[in-house]
Amino acid sequence: MMFDNVVDPLEKLELIDALQRLGLSYYFEDEIKKTLKNISINLSSNVAWKKDNLYATSLEFRLLRQ
Repeated sequence: MMFDNVVDPLEKLELIDALQRLGLSYYFEDEIKKTLKNISINLSSNVAWKKDNLYATSLEFRLLRQ
C-alpha cells in the first residue's frame, strides 16, 4: 500500500532505501522487486526526474545493483 501511494520514482527509491536501512525490507521483497523492475524498464522514458541529480542517479544505481 505504501508503494502504491508514492508516485515520484525518487521517492520510491528513498522509501526502499529507508526500509533497507531499518532492516524491514524482507517484509516487502515482492513490492521492492516490482518497483525496481518498473523503474529499470522505464529507465529511458523517465530521465527527467534524475537529470542533473547525482543523488538520484547514485541511489538508483546502488539499489538496482543490490
